[in-house]
Amino acid sequence: MMIRNMRLITLMAFCVIAVTALSKPSLLFARRASEGANDFGLTHETSARCETGVEGRDPDAIWREIKSLAEKEASESASATRTGLSVLLVGSTPQLTIKKGDVGDLGFGDDPYGIPFRYQLQIEYLRRSLTTAQLNQFAKTIVAAQQKDSPKPSPNRTSAQNSNDPWECYLDQAELLVRQTVLAIEAINDKQRLKAYLQKTGDEIDALLYNKFFESIEQYAQENGINVIYDRGGPRPVQVPINTEPSGATVWIMTQLRYQQQVRILKTDPSRWPWQELVQNPTEFVANSRYRYQARWPDGRKAEGDIVIKDASPVTFRPQ
Repeated sequence: MMIRNMRLITLMAFCVIAVTALSKPSLLFARRASEGANDFGLTHETSARCETGVEGRDPDAIWREIKSLAEKEASESASATRTGLSVLLVGSTPQLTIKKGDVGDLGFGDDPYGIPFRYQLQIEYLRRSLTTAQLNQFAKTIVAAQQKDSPKPSPNRTSAQNSNDPWECYLDQAELLVRQTVLAIEAINDKQRLKAYLQKTGDEIDALLYNKFFESIEQYAQENGINVIYDRGGPRPVQVPINTEPSGATVWIMTQLRYQQQVRILKTDPSRWPWQELVQNPTEFVANSRYRYQARWPDGRKAEGDIVIKDASPVTFRPQ
């Protein structure tokens, strides 16, 4: 029990450090730039750009936009089909289901900003599932019920906490690393060095999200009498028939996150946006995902808007 308590104390100490760093992003960026100078090309010259990034862009402002967009996406799409956890009673037996899935193809292609978008969305999915599962409260209910029959608690049981702080800490640490990828994208000009940095940081985020986060929850559940099972997560591709009325229109799409990146972060000329023309029919989409589309007919009529692909049901585009 003493060892477990020491683990919890250590984890909470890390959490305090992470929250403090999150409250001082500019200082974090500048320090990280200095520390990474030798390995990834963040030299004194590039560290001078940490406050504003290339072309006057503010890395922290960019990250705040990414986080805001990821929060919205996680709230409006079916996160339970991708990754996360849930707790329920199967008969009289409590059961924790863990899905170690990915968020799927966000349509960023070779754009390095696909990395922070993907991981931040993963973090927001996990935050939402952690809040919904209420694992601590569930464990407290089990402990209280069992203690009615046995006044002496099992020495192997970890006391249920009043919040999700121990697990939120891992998510906070991962979020710090996501911020650092934004700095790297804005500050590192050499593509190979940037690729190496993003790979290294991505491995660190994976270790936090797929190993430490889930493993600590699994251990906690087992110590509190909750059965743990793993279910297949991840995105579900679907083949969607595409129709236009009248026929003959050309349709382009991009994921909603990719679209919002153009509008709110890059703010580039719309004629340069990375629309993808739909040339195959049916077209593969990711189920329970949001997209932006535009369609044009030979006679000049057009349409543009948002669509949500829930399943393989046909989609029809009409002029507005």
